[in-house]
Amino acid sequence: MSVLALLFAMVANGPSESVRMRVSHQFIAAVAKDRDPVATGVVQTLTPEQAAQLKTFKPCKPVVLSQPRAANLSSILWRCREDRKEVMWVTELLFDGSNVASIEIFPASSRPGIG
Repeated sequence: MSVLALLFAMVANGPSESVRMRVSHQFIAAVAKDRDPVATGVVQTLTPEQAAQLKTFKPCKPVVLSQPRAANLSSILWRCREDRKEVMWVTELLFDGSNVASIEIFPASSRPGIG
């Protein structure tokens, strides 16, 4: 395999795991410190609903989940306490190269096998 083909294959598979982990931890830090992830440069855009939802995650315990089959995706599980119950949410960061192209927030219970 030529060096050019190898480089193309690496780019086509998304950012390295270390880049995804670094950005995920930057995202978590922004949320935990009540800072806007857009203003800090971690993500490019958030909807008003996403920004409001992320503010509720400040007291939650985050965990970055492994995504071995999705090279362009990083998932963060948020374990939260609401009315004496544990509620889990997931934030998925979808990468375009080394930048976060979009995010999705959903209850962990909506997808089997999470949490």
